[in-house]
Amino acid sequence: MALKFGIANDVKVRMKQQSDVSMFQHSVIREWRFSSREEALLVENEVKYQFVGFHLDKDWMPDGYTETLPYSLKDEVISFISSLK
Repeated sequence: MALKFGIANDVKVRMKQQSDVSMFQHSVIREWRFSSREEALLVENEVKYQFVGFHLDKDWMPDGYTETLPYSLKDEVISFISSLK
């Protein structure tokens, strides 16, 4: 199991796009709304910086694998993002 984070205009559409090419079943755990795409991108980059590396292999999730972390970090990632809002 992995934790996926990322930016989307429509979370359900984006999740379906990624599910269609992934070997995993996807579900939304938490969603944040930002005032601009730039703000969302800054937060996404902070998450990547704070939690270095990615959890899934490109063969397992070709679209979005670089925004994956071990599921065990879920609470820590949610707290971190919430602290940036």
